[in-house]
Amino acid sequence: MSPKPPRHPDGDPWTQAALRAIAAAIIDLYDKTCFGCGAADRELHIDHVLPQSKGGDAAFRNLQPLCEGCGNEKGDSIPDEVKVFSDIYFCPYPSDGYEGLFW
Repeated sequence: MSPKPPRHPDGDPWTQAALRAIAAAIIDLYDKTCFGCGAADRELHIDHVLPQSKGGDAAFRNLQPLCEGCGNEKGDSIPDEVKVFSDIYFCPYPSDGYEGLFW
């Protein structure tokens, strides 16, 4: 299954290759599972958790794999408006390892 990268207005092949690599990394991170419904047997694309139309950015933390059905259902909804299969995005950040090191 070939991941569909996020759309980019620039047709630069280097940019497109980088977007494909990022899409593949995100899909692998979630074990090739749709973040919306949990299905592991569907073609996935990359979606912005907080849509760019509502102020979201293209940072790794704001990207998630979705199947076509979940992507169509989500549209440009914000996270509070849509159910999610996994809450990994909403978990507290892990310790940075320096807590308590300085007094």
